[in-house]
This record gives sequence, C-alpha cells and structure tokens, in this order.
Amino acid sequence: MTTKELKKLNRAQLLEVLIDEMEENAKLRSNLEAARTELENRRIELSSCGSLAEAALKINDVFSAADAAAEEYLANLRKAAQPAGVLPQTKEEADLLISTRQECDELRARTAQECEKMLAATRQKSDKMLQQTQQKCDEMVAHFTQESKEIYRKAAVLWQQVSQAKHNADKS
Repeated sequence: MTTKELKKLNRAQLLEVLIDEMEENAKLRSNLEAARTELENRRIELSSCGSLAEAALKINDVFSAADAAAEEYLANLRKAAQPAGVLPQTKEEADLLISTRQECDELRARTAQECEKMLAATRQKSDKMLQQTQQKCDEMVAHFTQESKEIYRKAAVLWQQVSQAKHNADKS
C-alpha cells in the first residue's frame, strides 16, 4: 500500500491493516521456525548417514567372522579326517588340502574386494546425500531469512505510516 492510500484510511482500517500484517508476520515466523526444526531434523538424519558407513564396516566384520568360521570348519574337518599329528598320507590328500586352501584364499580375497566396493559405494552415496541435504537446508534458511527481513521491513514501513497518519489525524 502506498502512503497516499494509507492516508485515505481511517484509524480502524489502519489498525486492520496493521493487524493483518502482524498476523502474516506471525505466520511467517511460524513457517521459519518449522523450517528451522526441519533443518535440525535433517542434521540429525545426516548424522545417522554415518551409520551407513558403520553398517558397511559391520558387514565387513560379518564376512571376517564367516571367514574365521570357515577356517575353523576346515580345521575341524582336517582333525576329523586325520589322526592327530599325522600328515596327509597320499599325494592326492595333500593336493586336495592345498587346493582347498587356495580356494579359501581366493574366496577370502574376493570377499574382501566386494566388501571394499560396497563400502566405497556406501560412502559415496552417504556423501552425496549429505551434500544434497546440506544444500537444501542452506537454501531453506536463506529463503526464510530473506522473507523474515522483508516482513520486518514492511511492518516498520506500515508502522511508520500508521504513526504518521495518526499524527496527521490528531492535528486535524
């Protein structure tokens, strides 16, 4: 509203305008507070993104535990198949034992590679999510901060206009 239009309004109308602006200001403050709350929630979610990397590490631990269990199983098989302290009796038994160990080593290496790939992918996704969320939060805060400044400016102008109109009315 222009100053000219405000001067044409009576006190009741000016008060209505002021009340409307104050209500809009309160509503925008509420929106700003909601945005800040959402930002805080996003930050909490971002902190749990670290949990994705931790989960990948735990998966790695699971594979390590499975590897250890496989080693223990093979050791028990060797003990059951052979009397204590006795070496394989035939070349075939020795070859089988060697090939089994090689297969286990290969499986262990492939498992470690897959775990590293999963961990890297999880870290990359986590970093991307963190960056996107931070950018969105920054945009929201900037937007609501700008709106809040604009509302304060409008309210100050209106208040000044209302005060001037009241002063002019009191002179008349």
